[in-house]
Amino acid sequence: MDAMVDNQLSLDSYNVAFYAPKDIYLDQLNLIDNRLIYANKSLATYIQNDKIEIKARKLGEINSRKQQLLIELEVLKMENLKINLAGIAALIAAVVAIGGGFATYGKLTEKINVLENRSTTDYSAQIAVIEEKLQNYLMN
Repeated sequence: MDAMVDNQLSLDSYNVAFYAPKDIYLDQLNLIDNRLIYANKSLATYIQNDKIEIKARKLGEINSRKQQLLIELEVLKMENLKINLAGIAALIAAVVAIGGGFATYGKLTEKINVLENRSTTDYSAQIAVIEEKLQNYLMN
């Protein structure tokens, strides 16, 4: 890096003025005019009364109200959707409860049928023996 810097020419030798400065506008008149041309007017009052600005302002207000109404409509749709979903959930719960009741009824009916179809044992002989023993015990 030092070798590259050492071999460069210095730019100081080029520090020569391109032209000599000369003031050519010394004898000029002071042309400042402090009078107000539109004394009763300002940009703000002009804009307030401008037809294009009034129309743009009204359009902006209409667009703002439109956006508010669209948001309110979306909120109402979401509330309606929530109400509908709650109704559907209640209906599903009722169907599940009824279905559970039918399933339990089916199980009970099946158990009753099983009990009805069982072969019954005749205990009359055993009952007669127990009654005879009881009479014998009471007589003694």
